[in-house]
Amino acid sequence: MDSLILHTPGIDDNVSRASIAEMRAAHDWRGLVRALKDEDPDIRALAAFALGVLGEPRAVFALEQSLLGEEDESAQTHMHAALIHLRRLARQDNAIAPDNVNHLIEKLKSKDTREIVAAANSLARLKDKSSVVPLFILFRDGGADHRARLAAAEALMALDSAPAIVTLLGALRSPDWQVRRNAAAMLGMVKAEWAITPLMAALDDPHEAVQRTAETALLAINSPEALAALEAHRRAFRGDERDE
Repeated sequence: MDSLILHTPGIDDNVSRASIAEMRAAHDWRGLVRALKDEDPDIRALAAFALGVLGEPRAVFALEQSLLGEEDESAQTHMHAALIHLRRLARQDNAIAPDNVNHLIEKLKSKDTREIVAAANSLARLKDKSSVVPLFILFRDGGADHRARLAAAEALMALDSAPAIVTLLGALRSPDWQVRRNAAAMLGMVKAEWAITPLMAALDDPHEAVQRTAETALLAINSPEALAALEAHRRAFRGDERDE
């Protein structure tokens, strides 16, 4: 496979290597997906490599989810390479499997925030309009983790189905500093807890007015997460001053 230019990761355990090889030969992508959770990082890396070689699009979600929690650098590299290849194949094949979309929609109800974020990201990539309503329901769920709600907002933007409040997320990335400032102010006024992460990023905006407005917005949101994020940024800033 030309797009996967990595070397096959080495594994000392011949039985494990043989098992992965057998699954690859049998196109047992589900078995390889299970191997992504193996305690041995070399096994995880080899399983990711094999999934990329198989070109199995149904493995994309599992790879995305595994990559979110992967700490081993080699396994991360192979998962990332497999995802690049599989996503390229998906773009070449315009047909979207309905069962895959439905599976991802079900994952939006997971109790694991990482699973929800990975599912929302996959739905954004697939651009299947049948996911708009469940994504909107997730976004409106005030009890959901703010990271999950942000992922739903990003997906709704990718699907061109974002409600007005979500369009402020796009405005926060405008090249015009006044638009960014106004977006941050609005997000603070509506206490958009789901926007904590992008507002944190705005604390380092090139324009001071945007920085101040983002800080005010986080104070207005006044959730434990928002206040903790603001305090962490202040500590980091004080540390930079001491370094100088």
